[in-house]
Order: sequence, then structure tokens, then C-alpha cells
Amino acid sequence: MRNLATSPVRILNEMHAEGRISDCAIKKLDAPPMSPTPRSRTAATVVPEFAPLYETLAAANAAVVGINDSALRIEVAKASLDVVIKKFQQVRSGLEESKQ
Repeated sequence: MRNLATSPVRILNEMHAEGRISDCAIKKLDAPPMSPTPRSRTAATVVPEFAPLYETLAAANAAVVGINDSALRIEVAKASLDVVIKKFQQVRSGLEESKQ
């Protein structure tokens, strides 16, 4: 957790109170990002049967998430989906085999 003494919000408030930053400058500042909700910080429960598929989908997401170029992102997403589909088929086959 961030130390309140070094919090940008606290520092800006103190600078504003001391007259070192004008009202106009404060109004132009972006609000600090909101902290994620506790629900979004908790890991999803994944049953063992879906664990390999979940890991593959998470890796595919990680491969695509940082790409800003839309054309490149689409190509990487399509290739990643091919890998996800192949893993889905492997998991499904494994479940069919374990049923027999």
C-alpha cells in the first residue's frame, strides 16, 4: 500500500493549500486511477478439467493485451485463438477418453 506521506494526491493538496498550485491547474489534473474492487482481485475458481484451457486462454490474452497496433493485435489474436481451439480440442478429447 502506498505511503500516505508520498501520495500524489496528498502532495498536490498540500501544494494547493500553500498556494504553489492554482485552482485552474488542479482542475486540469487527471484523477488517480481507482483501485480494483476486491472481487476483481480474487482469482477465478477453475475446475481441474478446465485448468489447461484456462491457462492457454490466459497466455493468449497476455500475448495480445499489450499490442497497440490494431492490425498486429488482430493477427496475434487470430493465431492465439488457433492455439486456444487446439487446446480446447485436446481437453475435450481427454474428457471423452476418461469417460470410457
